[in-house]
Amino acid sequence: MIDLLPLSWLIERDGSQFIKLDRCISDEKPDTFAIRHCGDCLNKSGQWEYEPMPPHREDDFYERCRFASIEEAMQVWEAAK
Repeated sequence: MIDLLPLSWLIERDGSQFIKLDRCISDEKPDTFAIRHCGDCLNKSGQWEYEPMPPHREDDFYERCRFASIEEAMQVWEAAK
């Protein structure tokens, strides 16, 4: 049996653009989740913000824009729509 780990789910299609839920994998911490669209991330306040390249992301960005579970991410998504 092949054990597959899903990394990305399509939430909504906006023309030729996609809003997707991504699993963010880290060797040092538990997996988190991000909702992404056109280089932006949905933060926990339901606002879109620019996602910097990994070496330029600060801890406060991860705190605002990463969710502990799929359920938490989707609750924010539903409230922000």
